[in-house]
Amino acid sequence: MPIPQTASPIIPARVLLKDAITETIRDAILSGELEPGASLTDIRVAEQFGGTRASVRAALRRLAGEGLVVVRPQVGTRVREVAPERTRDALVLYRGITESTARMLVDGVSDDDLARLRERAEAMRDAQPGVASVTVFDAFYDVLLERVGNALLRDFHTQIVAHLVQAGAVQGITSLHRPEVDAVIAAAESRDAAGLERAIDAHFALVAEAFDVDLEGGERVATQTTGRVFLRDQVYFAIRDAITDGVLEPGERLREDEIVEWLGSSRASIRDALARLSDERLVEMVPNQFTRVAPADRDGILEAVIAQFVFFRIALSEGAPRLAEQDRAELQQLADGVLAAVEEGVRPSVYLASLGNYERALARAADNEMLRHYIDQCAPLVSRALSIPGTEVDLERLGSYVMRINEAVLAGEAERAVELLREFAAAAVADLEEAAPPAERSRSAG
Repeated sequence: MPIPQTASPIIPARVLLKDAITETIRDAILSGELEPGASLTDIRVAEQFGGTRASVRAALRRLAGEGLVVVRPQVGTRVREVAPERTRDALVLYRGITESTARMLVDGVSDDDLARLRERAEAMRDAQPGVASVTVFDAFYDVLLERVGNALLRDFHTQIVAHLVQAGAVQGITSLHRPEVDAVIAAAESRDAAGLERAIDAHFALVAEAFDVDLEGGERVATQTTGRVFLRDQVYFAIRDAITDGVLEPGERLREDEIVEWLGSSRASIRDALARLSDERLVEMVPNQFTRVAPADRDGILEAVIAQFVFFRIALSEGAPRLAEQDRAELQQLADGVLAAVEEGVRPSVYLASLGNYERALARAADNEMLRHYIDQCAPLVSRALSIPGTEVDLERLGSYVMRINEAVLAGEAERAVELLREFAAAAVADLEEAAPPAERSRSAG
């Protein structure tokens, strides 16, 4: 099936109740109206903010996916506590996304972009403590992200910033303007990609000091997981894998009765799985009209691939310098797995799963839980995108670059590994653009 220029039919622009409730609860968390640790029961939230219990449950599930609330079975749902390690994780990801988008954009910075950077730099200088301080800091760097035009990456970025806004409110963070802001503007004006990245890095180091966190990380207590897989999770994985493998095609209707017959599971678990997949952009739901596999459009495919490259780049930058000996052995094994899958010419979901495991291993070495989360968020979107005819990846090139990137990582050459990833990303995105040129051509991954 050829890749459609745009998803069709276009869903009418309207705000669903669950989306309105999600925004209301999110705003209450970020403003401090709902304090860290506050209990969030369906009944209490429905009474306080309006909406049905079903819409509240959907909102809390989405906010749990964003990391703003914590759901513990048989214990309850609470607003996540502000913790230094989570603030550090968010800043590392924010910095990585900003540096990548700056590289994508730097040659195309306009006079209008520079004017907005200067205007927002002044707003940052004069910002009031708390939420306002973080909000205008974000508005400054959003000039770059907005111009890149990757809607998926921007959605992820918005979720990441929310953790910093919440921390800023709790800690009363004052103005985040520093002299390095002027260096960022100067590098952007001179179209100096390397200088812009250095200036951003220097500014974020001082921002981290304001939040009282160390971007280099430190010892952290390991997160305990039960390893238990619930029935609703099994249903979710079954439907998700059918979508990412292309068995369920873009635009295909998902009828509850047919899924019950297919999986033999309860309607409740199917509805929960479809709602999760809707949050993850793999399923499209319009109440009282239809539920279907999300249509694929050219820009969406490119956005997913570029977002994955951005998070892979962060994993390399943060994880490669922190490898222990056991990490090196694991990475070699995982790289061999990618090469074996590529040589066998398997379907995209198989070799991408191997590559995703390689990225996760780097993220573990970086000790960044949030990075692992967004790698997981990108993986099914990219698998689905590359399962569509016309979006194939050059497997010989992929295998060659994985081997060379891994050699650089194991040699302790993180910067070389990042440069190799940039080369591969530019070539892969160019191939996708050539196969399916969008209305406005996307920029290569940074």
